[in-house]
Amino acid sequence: MVDIFLDKIDNTGNFAGVFEANEEVGYFYLYKIKNQPTQRIVGALQVLIGPPDFTTEEADIQWFENGSKVGFFIRKELWAYFDLKSGQGNSGSYPKAPLSWSSQ
Repeated sequence: MVDIFLDKIDNTGNFAGVFEANEEVGYFYLYKIKNQPTQRIVGALQVLIGPPDFTTEEADIQWFENGSKVGFFIRKELWAYFDLKSGQGNSGSYPKAPLSWSSQ
């Protein structure tokens, strides 16, 4: 079984970007974690269908410099992101079309 789980909390401790994948599907989530009785998913993006062809070490979650965006990266390419200011998210068509911070 191929299971991947990554998470990264923003600098304020309010939000977390979380990626999880198994042999069937992979999702990138945005969690609201502060001032909530329990962690709450506020966004979900499907990143891939089928087993991942990458390892945990090849994946990363990064917060944009000012904390306004969080992205999921595979082999240093952006494949999904949430923009906290606009409330929107987007995912590429892994493995076909990566995204870019600069175009967002």
